[in-house]
Amino acid sequence: MPGISERLGISNNMLAFLVVIFLLISSWGNWHIINMQDVTGWTSEGSGTIGACVNKPPTISHSCTLTAYISQEYECDIDAVKDAGENLTFYDYTSLFDINATDGMIRFTPTSSQAGSYLINITVKDNSSCSNDANSTIIGLTIMEAYCGDGTCGTGEDCSSCSTDCGSCPTVEKPAAVASGGGGGSGVNMFDIDFSKLDEKIFTRYAGEKIVFTFNGVTPHNIYLKNVEEGYIVVSLDKGADNTVNIKETKKIDINGDGVGDIIIFYMSMDQDKKAQIKASVGEGAEAVAKDDALPIKIDPESIKILLRVGTTFEQKLSIRDIGSYDFNVALDVKNLGDFLELSETEFVVYSMGKKELTLVFKASPGQQPGVYTGKIFVEAAPSPGKGEKIYKNIPVIIEVESADVFFDATIDIPSDYREVMPGLQLKALVTLFNLKKVRPVDVDVDYIIKDMYGNEIAREKDTLSIEEQVSFEKTIKIPEGVKEGEYVLIVQTRYGSSFSTTSQKFYVGKSEISRIEETKAVVKEVQSKYNMALFAGVVLLFGATAFMFMHYRKRIGTIEKESKEKIVRRLEELEQRYRKEYEKTEEFMKDEEEKLGLDRLADFIKEHLEKGFDKERIREHLKDHGWKDHHIDHAMRKASKKKLEEEIENLRRMIR
Repeated sequence: MPGISERLGISNNMLAFLVVIFLLISSWGNWHIINMQDVTGWTSEGSGTIGACVNKPPTISHSCTLTAYISQEYECDIDAVKDAGENLTFYDYTSLFDINATDGMIRFTPTSSQAGSYLINITVKDNSSCSNDANSTIIGLTIMEAYCGDGTCGTGEDCSSCSTDCGSCPTVEKPAAVASGGGGGSGVNMFDIDFSKLDEKIFTRYAGEKIVFTFNGVTPHNIYLKNVEEGYIVVSLDKGADNTVNIKETKKIDINGDGVGDIIIFYMSMDQDKKAQIKASVGEGAEAVAKDDALPIKIDPESIKILLRVGTTFEQKLSIRDIGSYDFNVALDVKNLGDFLELSETEFVVYSMGKKELTLVFKASPGQQPGVYTGKIFVEAAPSPGKGEKIYKNIPVIIEVESADVFFDATIDIPSDYREVMPGLQLKALVTLFNLKKVRPVDVDVDYIIKDMYGNEIAREKDTLSIEEQVSFEKTIKIPEGVKEGEYVLIVQTRYGSSFSTTSQKFYVGKSEISRIEETKAVVKEVQSKYNMALFAGVVLLFGATAFMFMHYRKRIGTIEKESKEKIVRRLEELEQRYRKEYEKTEEFMKDEEEKLGLDRLADFIKEHLEKGFDKERIREHLKDHGWKDHHIDHAMRKASKKKLEEEIENLRRMIR
């Protein structure tokens, strides 16, 4: 059959030209139909004047190593391809690290508390403002302890201990002995300074050198001088995170993670050979480190957090070192995690200056209910007979179990000011929810749960949120009164259909102000009792020594009472402000009706049963069954809350008198 051009008697080139002219005229006449599916990913047809956002979303690629080792720097470069003239911005949805927003570089040094498996969402956005301006990828990252044979010469490895990773040691000619002047034996002190014998010392070091110090003459710590400049130096503790110290300034370095500086570094000067003069001194938190270092049993990691998908397993290494001078018989006991955790051994011997490495196998069976499970591994180390006392330690364990397919996920960030809270106060956290599968905006069920480290649920709240791509918000949840001091876990769970995801973060609940006051009184009573007994003995020397001890403790108690009183005063001010806000401008209510109905007695009834632990709704139903109306019950409940608040204010006032 002849073509269109043959039947019309024109060439193919002329026909193409006429088609282009026709399309241009059609667009000008506002009736051309455009298929938008290839432009924005949505199909739309219609007539009229239109505007099209033509964009190709960024494409993401990477060749990242999917294993990171504790105390070793991890690097990963995320690459993205863009259209000409567009700028790209990189985002991460994890608390492990902060990706460079401009070039996509990931660089961080994992700690032992971060050991586990993670699914990390990396998103790249262009500046086109089109609906398809972003693309995402999921990176599965496992953080674990380094071992000989992993292909990396890491912390604690060298050519003599691990030639597989570090290579063979070179043959070095032994230098001739150097004569020493003066008497005394020969020997090398492995420490530059022992802070149990000296408070501070000045060192001169080149970049690449280190300062070795100890708190007890046994356990070494290293400060590595990584860079020396005229205006600053960069140091790291035991090859951990970098710390920049400016000239003529100090930097406190926390060793045991309790938030208190244990070592203070002061950068004094730099000479013409780029040799730094540094003063190292002991910090206020060093006492806790010295106490911990004094124990001959060391456990790594000290806490464990694992992410599992239903039907999967994960192996984690656990090492127990003996840095003492005698052997230990060690026994392990797992609490509240029997369905998830298997130990390669539960009883063994750790020899002096030796190490025992165990394999922990975590598993989530195919029928396991997703959620966050907490527990502990208890460690009992018994020394050789007659060598010392038993050592007891425990390893907190958090296991996050997710469904096989996850559509939505979340992250938690508890601000530093709220990582220790008191019972009865609010815990605050920044929660970010994101849509992994780009599901159309739907309602997602979100659970907020607080658990202790034995799996007991302390509090629970629930939301239903609509999520398009991601949403961030501040969540507050009250810590119930009477909660015991210790470690707890804030959990966020997202549920949508068969998708179930989890995330969690630990925090600490301290003692209430009332408990602190009672403890202070108990200390005072104990000290006074000791003082009175010493007086009764009638020994003059003992009397003087006891008086000195009493004054010492009294000063300490006075400090504790002062700090506790200041906290109580702040609490009192908060309650009085709340009272003025909620009750001084309360609603009007007829006095005669109030007296006639006996609402004051009703309020006392409600207050009494609330204090006994009855639920408000249960009390309301009981009163309605006895003929009380809702607005009368509401007013009485308000009066009951007011009376309870007045009593609490009066109690606090009595305590500070």
